Amino acid sequence: MSLFPYFFRVVEVTSVGMSVRGVAEGAVALALYVVMLALSAYTPLGLFLSLLLPLPFAVYAARQGWKPSLWVAAVAVPLTAFLFGLPAVLGAVFAGAVGAALGGAHRKRRPAEQAVLLAFLAALASMLVLFVALAMFFGINLVEQFDALMRESLRAAEQMVERAGVNVDGQAAVWRETEQWLHQLIPSILLMSAATVALVNQWAAGHVLRRLGVPARRLAPLKDWRLPRSLLYYYLASAVLLFIPGVRDVAWLANVAWNGQALLSMLFIVQGLSLVFFLADARGWSPWVARAVVILLFLFPYLSLILSLAGIVDLATRMRDVIRR
Repeated sequence: MSLFPYFFRVVEVTSVGMSVRGVAEGAVALALYVVMLALSAYTPLGLFLSLLLPLPFAVYAARQGWKPSLWVAAVAVPLTAFLFGLPAVLGAVFAGAVGAALGGAHRKRRPAEQAVLLAFLAALASMLVLFVALAMFFGINLVEQFDALMRESLRAAEQMVERAGVNVDGQAAVWRETEQWLHQLIPSILLMSAATVALVNQWAAGHVLRRLGVPARRLAPLKDWRLPRSLLYYYLASAVLLFIPGVRDVAWLANVAWNGQALLSMLFIVQGLSLVFFLADARGWSPWVARAVVILLFLFPYLSLILSLAGIVDLATRMRDVIRR
């Protein structure tokens, strides 16, 4: 990512007209996209780089406008099909839409929150289009593939437990219930994925654009994030809904309740992380203390329960006022 400013500066310092420079920067953005797509497909960096595929289009849109960025994305479509096959075309559409939305917002000097929101909406819409297009044109049902992947993962986990000498005969119903629960959470997974793409590219694009001299706005520091307290009432309502007899037998009501709880739990984890960063800043601790908590969250997922509870307490009380004293 640190090489991005260098490639765009090579074009910037050349003595060419603005229209030619725009074409040259578009070629640079297209080349960077193709390289990142190849690395995401054939190297262990696949997951991380796939999140950053909108970055070249975002930087280009911030410098030249969202419409030229969409034209570059349109050129990327046949090139992607030629190099990586037809299904990969949908990735170019996704990256171009998200990048144009994010970069266009920065070009118009919109607040960072608006830029993230536009990128989130573009990512979500692109994912829905991807779902429909794969099913219609390629016969690929991503929902069924997700269910199959979950079944294989749960089966592998069950076999590991059996090899450890634990009797799992009585756990079959639990495995089936877990599989059904994960299937119900597909809408939440889509929303969380779109939010992750928007936030990661906002951070990366801001870093690149500021090195290029473009005044990209920053999000507020994580320690200052405060979610609406009304989320507590929504969480309580979704929890109560699941305890009402018969609700779990109504598919759409159960989906609303489970997805509401999943999304709100994730937001509470974010609020808990915000509290950790606030505490580290207020007590004058090293920034790496709070960063270590983020790293541990990925290494030990059960830590998310503690952070979620911390987020709930942070929203429900005046804990920060006590910490400031």
